[in-house]
Amino acid sequence: MATKNIYVAEADLHLFDEAAQYAGSVSAAVVQALQDFLKVQRYKSEGYDEIELNLYEKGVRRKVMFYGMEITRVERPVEGGTRIDTIYKTAKEQLAVATKIRKALPDWAKGNSRVWENPQSWSHDFWNLGDRVLNVYPDIESLKEKDTYLAECCESSLSAKPYEFLDI
Repeated sequence: MATKNIYVAEADLHLFDEAAQYAGSVSAAVVQALQDFLKVQRYKSEGYDEIELNLYEKGVRRKVMFYGMEITRVERPVEGGTRIDTIYKTAKEQLAVATKIRKALPDWAKGNSRVWENPQSWSHDFWNLGDRVLNVYPDIESLKEKDTYLAECCESSLSAKPYEFLDI
C-alpha cells in the first residue's frame, strides 16, 4: 500500500480527528473528500453549475440542489398567469424541468409602479400561483411524451451554440 504524507497545521488537527470519527479513519475521510472535490471540479470544467431551487409542492416547502446547466426558459400563458418552465441539462445527462406559474397581477397593481409599497406584494405567494415543482426526465424522448412543445424548445436550444464570441 502506498504511503503519502500530508502536513497539517496543529490548529487543524481536530478536523482530522473529527473526520476519522465519521469516516472510520483519516484515510477514508481524505479519500472521500478528494473524490467529492474532483467530482465538483469535473462538473465545473464541463460547464455545469450548482443549481439550487426553492420548491413548493402540496403545501411543503423544500430546497433541492444539483449540478446542471440551463438549457432554456419557456414562458407560456395559462389561466391566471404565466407558466415558466426552466429546463436544465443535469450532470448525469438528464433533463430537469423546474415549473412555476407567475400570477397575473391584480387590477390594482397593473401599471402601478409603486406595487412594492403594498405589503401584499412582499411575499413570494403574491407573485406565484400554485406549486413550484421539479420533474426529471431521463432523455428528450421522455420529455416529448409529457410536453411536445417543451421538448421542441429544448432540442432547438441544444442545437444552438451555447456561447459565441462576436468580434464586432
